[in-house]
Amino acid sequence: MKETNTALNNEKIQLIYERSQIKNINRRYDELKITSDELKITSETNKFLFYYTPLTEKITRVQDLEEYLSRYEWKEDAAKIDIFDCSEMSAVLERMLENEGFHTFIVSGKSPYGSGEGHAWLIVEISPDEFIPVEAVNFSIIPWDSPYINEYHSYDNKFETIHEALNYPKDGYDWWEQ
Repeated sequence: MKETNTALNNEKIQLIYERSQIKNINRRYDELKITSDELKITSETNKFLFYYTPLTEKITRVQDLEEYLSRYEWKEDAAKIDIFDCSEMSAVLERMLENEGFHTFIVSGKSPYGSGEGHAWLIVEISPDEFIPVEAVNFSIIPWDSPYINEYHSYDNKFETIHEALNYPKDGYDWWEQ
C-alpha cells in the first residue's frame, strides 16, 4: 500500500509539474503573440513615418506621371536662390513622387540648358533601366524630342534618397530647414 501511495504521489507530483510547464509554455506563447502583434502594428505604422516605404504599388506609366505633375505648381514667389531653389524643389518633388509610387532619383550637374551653372532635377523610372527627366522647378516632364534631352541624361550626381543627397552639400536639399 505504501508503494502504491508513493507511486500515486509521484504521479501527482509529475502531473502538477507538467501542468505548471504547460502554463509556462502558454504564458510564454501569449507573450510572444503579443510581441508579434505589436511588431505588426509598429511595422504598419512606421511605413508612414519612413516615406521610402511605398504607400502604393510602383507606378511606371508616363501618362500617370504627367497627370500627377499637372496637379501642382509652385507659388509664384516660392523660388529663392540659395534658400528654396532647384535642389530643394527636387527634394520635395522626389518625396511626393516616391509616396505616389514613382521610383525617383534626384540628379544634379551642369544646367541642361547650357548656362554652366549647377542645377538639380529628377529622373523617374518608367521601365527597368529607362528613365524620364522631370524638371522640378515647373513640374514638367522633359519630352523625348527636347533639344536638351541628352543633357538631362548627363549628370554628375545621382541620389536614390534625400538622405544620400544630404551627404553632398547638406544645405542644398534640406527644404524642411528653409
